[in-house]
Amino acid sequence: LKPMMVAARFNVGVRNAATCSLKLGKQIAGSRAMSTSGTPGFFELRQYVIRPGGMKTYMTETFAAAGVRKSLFTTEDSKWLCFFTTEIGGDLTTVHHLYHYKDYNARDKARNAAASSPEWGEYLKEVRQLMVSQTNRALIEATPTLQAAGLPGALKFCPGDVQDTAVAYELRKYQLQLGYETVPNFLKYYGEGLGDKLRVDDSGASTLVSLLYTDNGPLNE
Repeated sequence: LKPMMVAARFNVGVRNAATCSLKLGKQIAGSRAMSTSGTPGFFELRQYVIRPGGMKTYMTETFAAAGVRKSLFTTEDSKWLCFFTTEIGGDLTTVHHLYHYKDYNARDKARNAAASSPEWGEYLKEVRQLMVSQTNRALIEATPTLQAAGLPGALKFCPGDVQDTAVAYELRKYQLQLGYETVPNFLKYYGEGLGDKLRVDDSGASTLVSLLYTDNGPLNE
C-alpha cells in the first residue's frame, strides 16, 4: 500500500479501567469552543469497523476516493493526516483515520462541505453498506511534553520515503483513572521519563509520532 494507506499495528493497553465518556452533539447556532481553548487545534480519530469480507472492496473504494477526501478535508483550517488499516492487535477489520482541525467550527465547515459534495456522496453510497460501526474521539496533543523531548509532534512529523519500506505504526491506548488531575499528572511523569525512553532505542528504526489525550469521547485516555 502507498503511504496514505499504511498498515498499522495497534496494541491497546487498558490501565486502571475506570471509564467516563463525554459526547459532543450538534449545536444549532453560535460558536463551539474547545474545553482546552487556546491550544493549537485538535485531532479527530475516526475508527470504523468494516464487515468481515468487505475490507477489499472498502479499501478499493477508499483508495479511489483519496483525492476527493484530500480536497475536502485538507484546507487552511483542517488537514487529513493519515489512514490506517489494522495489521495486528484489536479488531482486524477496523480502519483508522486521523484529522486535524483549527477548532470545532473548522470541523463543521469541512464536514458540511463533504456532505454537499456529489463525489463524496457517491463514495459513501459504496462504502456505507460495508460498515458495522463508527466511533470517533477528539484529541489534544501534549505538544509541550513532546517538544521538551525534542519531538516535533504529529503535524510536523515526516515519515520520509516509505514507498519501498514496510512501515507500521503502533497505537498504544491507556485508560487512566478518573479525576481532574489524572491527565496533567500522567503527562508530568511521562514527560520526566520520555527522554530516557527515547535514548534506549538508538536503532533509528522507530520514533514517537505524537502523544494525545481525549477532549471529547472516553475521558482520561
